[in-house]
Amino acid sequence: MAIAAKPLGLSGWRYGDRDGTPDGLQKLLLRSGGAGESRLALKGKGAHLTLPALGSLALPLRTQLRSQAGGCWEAEFPQGSVLKSDTGVFKAKQ
Repeated sequence: MAIAAKPLGLSGWRYGDRDGTPDGLQKLLLRSGGAGESRLALKGKGAHLTLPALGSLALPLRTQLRSQAGGCWEAEFPQGSVLKSDTGVFKAKQ
């Protein structure tokens, strides 16, 4: 069952879809903030999610999230920011 994006006051958005349809995205949290204080957290899994082999990602890793409305959020993760990287999980923090 899909859940539409919900605003978090004036500070951001939350999206959830347990089934991860159509693209494997299950949770997304966007929070605004000053330099180094904003937050983007994304969780996806399952057959609908298409990813490269996570354990073999070259660093630094640049990630982008693009909206259909044209917005774009980007982050770059150098070696020292990686908390976990194996075949099933990539977790990093700036």
